[in-house]
Amino acid sequence: KDLPDQCPILLVAIPQLPVGALTEVEVVSVERRAADCLGITNSSRQRSCSSFDFGGDGVEFGWDTGYDFAVSSASTSKVQINAFFRSLSHQTVSGAIVTASLQADTAADPIHVLKMMLNSLQEEPTFNSSSILHLRLYHLAATDGVLIRSALQTATASVLSPIFPAATVIPVSDMLVLQQKTRPFLALQALSFDPVRLDQ
Repeated sequence: KDLPDQCPILLVAIPQLPVGALTEVEVVSVERRAADCLGITNSSRQRSCSSFDFGGDGVEFGWDTGYDFAVSSASTSKVQINAFFRSLSHQTVSGAIVTASLQADTAADPIHVLKMMLNSLQEEPTFNSSSILHLRLYHLAATDGVLIRSALQTATASVLSPIFPAATVIPVSDMLVLQQKTRPFLALQALSFDPVRLDQ
């Protein structure tokens, strides 16, 4: 199911900003004449998946439970994955925002959820493993940052191998996408560049 065809605005509350700063606005844009000449295309996707993977990879830990045992399907819920893409010039340069939101206040396996987010990212042709320049992952600061970094490394190795893009993991106290009704617990920003498409 397609989301509204508009650029989403991701708001994050960072625990510590530079001294004296009240807010920080980051805008990724293209020069107007280039946009008029080369053209901009938008696309969006939405999918649901289980908050845990019971298909064979196994669940080694319960997120926020403090125990090391598999979680039964009765304690899980669906995760909503929303992905928005904006591309310039035949998808030569593209940006994406992919978010994950729990449909109930339950646990989730971050490795499984991040794999689903990266799979949604790769459904857009320009976001193949060789063209992704950078990944930026926001997660709620209440969760284990070491676990999230490890989960991102594992998911990236599984989905994007053998090429690994640069990645940044940022803890936030809260996050919100203005065009979505649910609050995400993970948000992934990605940039890609495919110079081969310049010749198309």
